[in-house]
Amino acid sequence: MSRDLFKWLYKFLTPLLLTSNIIFFSFLQGFGEVSYTELFLVLFVLTSLLFLTSVFFTYVLKSIDKAAMFMLLSSIVFWIVTPISRTFYNFRLFGVNVFRLRYLIPITVSLLIFIFIKLFFQIVSSSTPIEDLSPSSTKKYKSFNYKFLIVPLIAMNLFNVVQIANLQVQSSRLIKEYSLFKTEENLSVLLGYSSQFYNSNSLAHSNSSVHSNQPVCHPELVSGSIPGKCSRDIYFIILDSYISNKALINEFGFDNSKFLNNLKSKGFFIAEDSFSNYPCTAFSLSATLNMDYHRELKTKNRRLFYALFNHLFANNKVSRFLKNSGYKIINIPSRWAHLYKNNFTDLNLSCFSHLRFLFSVLENMSILSPVVTWIEGRDYKNLFFEQLDFLRQISLTNSLKFIDDGGHPELVSGSTPKFVFAHILAPHYPFILDEDGNFNDISDWINIGRKYVPYLKYVNKHVTKLVDDILSNYENNKPIIIIQGDHGLKQGIDGISANEIMSKNEEFWAFNYGILNAMYLPEIDIKRLYSNISPVNNFRLIFNKYFGVD
Repeated sequence: MSRDLFKWLYKFLTPLLLTSNIIFFSFLQGFGEVSYTELFLVLFVLTSLLFLTSVFFTYVLKSIDKAAMFMLLSSIVFWIVTPISRTFYNFRLFGVNVFRLRYLIPITVSLLIFIFIKLFFQIVSSSTPIEDLSPSSTKKYKSFNYKFLIVPLIAMNLFNVVQIANLQVQSSRLIKEYSLFKTEENLSVLLGYSSQFYNSNSLAHSNSSVHSNQPVCHPELVSGSIPGKCSRDIYFIILDSYISNKALINEFGFDNSKFLNNLKSKGFFIAEDSFSNYPCTAFSLSATLNMDYHRELKTKNRRLFYALFNHLFANNKVSRFLKNSGYKIINIPSRWAHLYKNNFTDLNLSCFSHLRFLFSVLENMSILSPVVTWIEGRDYKNLFFEQLDFLRQISLTNSLKFIDDGGHPELVSGSTPKFVFAHILAPHYPFILDEDGNFNDISDWINIGRKYVPYLKYVNKHVTKLVDDILSNYENNKPIIIIQGDHGLKQGIDGISANEIMSKNEEFWAFNYGILNAMYLPEIDIKRLYSNISPVNNFRLIFNKYFGVD
């Protein structure tokens, strides 16, 4: 019995190692964005499913050797079809894109079904007693030497684990070195500016023809500070990948003035020439919430940057300042783990799911990609409305019952000012909805403008209603509201050097860096604000005018 068990474990080690290798590889690609909790959860879920599936096929096929061979073939197909499809996506045979998943999946699944049926009917049609079947009829399956796969797979897994450990050590060292960098605490002094990061994806925006590098906000351009301690609620709402009106007109021929004018009619200031400082969320938000450009670092490893900037987000200066000023910090993150952790948060209204990494692995690497994509599309829509609903309920300052029910009665009182951060993953890719809220086909990223603009229109309608609801819930002491995109659409910037980016024209900068930057600033003369304010100066301006901080 123990010998058969050892044989069974040995035979099924190959698909197990293949699966764990895929998981470790995916974790490496998302290092700094994926938590270790997510990693271990995915390892547990997928290996458990693999174990149960192996037991099932062993029972059905009545042969360890046949079941092991079938599981090996199934695992290879399960993990290899989607990467092949994406690698050869543009290959055409007689004008047909034969590597699309809609063709590959039926072919490979049909082949596996055929193999299973053949193996199964060998047993059913055999007159040999089941207990004697394995030695006589499975000889050809037993002859396969699994060592040729097990040894390299073990080596690959060990290599990935060493890589993860090395990145963890390097990221910890990088965070420590960054923390030792001494800076001025005065908000009117620029703490540091990086002219280059890794390739183009971390270039601080400094193209003078489009956007001047702003070391400080300019208090002399606006009316004087409001005396007394600020007790206004502050809403910082990020609409991921929401680009500027100039970019929409230049790239898609769509004028977003109707939405912007609606905000203006409510008293919002629209910084029409505002540009994100970096073209991705972790870089951009960590800069905005620390009111500073990132300083130049020696490393150019993208994975280390994510680890560092997630650390900077978790310990950001805006939350720290407001916490020390008596504010309650409420965080409404999206599905991303690095936005869930803010060390100053009093309440996480969590939309985060530890299964996000599992869905990411299955979507990017497995044959289940179309199914997972379909599920995620529905999930994104639910998340969008869940976050908007949280924001509406928070604005009911006289009765935050839903927070009380969650075990936070200290936040029920409307007398305590709140800083509410919400990262809304819209109108970010995948562009799941059209203008009327119907689901798009998001299996392929084709004709980005045709999908992005209708999705943006849908977002506009609900954001307009959200703003109306929030403002209507404040009779006096109106809140401060920032509605901001974190970056542009990031098209055509990967693999381009910093010097090449700096030479690009205004349309390129607008598309990749131009963002929505709308601010509702009660009692401030917004006519004296400047249209190209940088996101790193948004909170400098607020702290200067409402808190009297220099």
